[in-house]
Parts: sequence; structure tokens; C-alpha cells
Amino acid sequence: MRLTLNNTEIFASTGGRDFDPSGPVVLFVHGSGQSHLGFMLQHRFFANRGFQCITPDMPGHGLSKGEALTTIEAMADWYAHFIQALGITQATLVGHSMGGLIELELASRYPDLVAKAAFISTALAIPVNDALIDLAATKEGAAIGAMMDWGHGSAGHIHDHTMPGTSHMLYGSRLMAGNAPGTLHKDLVACNAYANGPAAAQSIYLRHLDCGLRPRPNDAP
Repeated sequence: MRLTLNNTEIFASTGGRDFDPSGPVVLFVHGSGQSHLGFMLQHRFFANRGFQCITPDMPGHGLSKGEALTTIEAMADWYAHFIQALGITQATLVGHSMGGLIELELASRYPDLVAKAAFISTALAIPVNDALIDLAATKEGAAIGAMMDWGHGSAGHIHDHTMPGTSHMLYGSRLMAGNAPGTLHKDLVACNAYANGPAAAQSIYLRHLDCGLRPRPNDAP
């Protein structure tokens, strides 16, 4: 699916299915230097089981045009505009890494748009090593290589995979190289600068209480 949002052409994957915003919508939120391709298998799995799945590439990522956004807050606003532009009433969010920060901020700012949220490999804050930020600014290919190296264990380094012919490291490298130049650096800087995670989580928790829902003892942030 292609659409124009804020005067920018945006690509969004629908898992190979026609998208109906009135159905049970699952919105996947990709991480830094990523795109819809990072959620391809999960997206298609749910899309073929009755869910209305949508995974947009943010500006500067994957098949979307434009310049990458520079703050988590701006990214959260962008996703809210995307949801509204498609006529989605509420969505279940699934965010990975930087995507987790985005959906945390999104749920805090636009609670009426979010039904549920799932967080994968993320935290309330994601500080980034200064050396990696500098490497992404000057030698993006080397930064991608470093992230692939650090992000995979021994099985990944020998390209072992349960699906024959697939390599997580090679796939990830090609995926990240498909973004507009400079996008990875902007994403890493945005993650490093984001400090509103605890406040956003607290606002969601307090809203949870206001709705009359009884949290379990370990639910408090």
C-alpha cells in the first residue's frame, strides 16, 4: 500500500491482504535502521489468520520517501497521523527496540488510538554508545556491520538458521542498507536523546487506574 502523508509518499505493508481498518488492526512499529521487512514473517502470519495488519515504513526507511524524523516524540506523532489517515479507530501495537519507545510515547499522547501494546526487546530508555553514533555518522556501513556483529550470537555468526538458506546477519545487513543515507544515525540519536519513557509509562499506568481496572501487584512501573 502506498499513500501520501504530510506531503511524503509512504509505503505500508499489509501482509499481502486487502486492508480493512474496521477490523482487528495490528500495527507493527519497526526499530532503528529497520523497515517493514523486519516484521515480514510475523506480519504475514497474523494477516493470514484474520487480523488486519499494517506495517508502515517511516520516512527515510525502506520504501518510504522523505527524510527520517529526528525525535521519538515526532515519530509518535507521525504514527498517530498515519493511524488517523487510514481511518483506524484503535490499533494493537507491536514495537521492536526503538519501536517500543515510539509506541510508549504514542500510547501516552494518543490513548484513544491504542487498544493494546506489545513490547519486544525494548526499555523505558535506550542509551546508545557514543562510538556507534559517531560511526553511523561517518561510516554507516561499518555501523551496520557492528550492529549485526553485536546483535547475534555464535549461531548467527556461522549463519545457522532453522530456515535453510536464511542468514539473520546477511538479511539484517541488506535490510538496513536499504534505508536512505543518514537514517540510521538519526534513529540512534533519537533513541539516545529520549528521556520521557518513565513519565509516559506512568501516565499510561495512571490512566489504567482511572479506567477502574485493577492492576496485578507487579504491574506498577
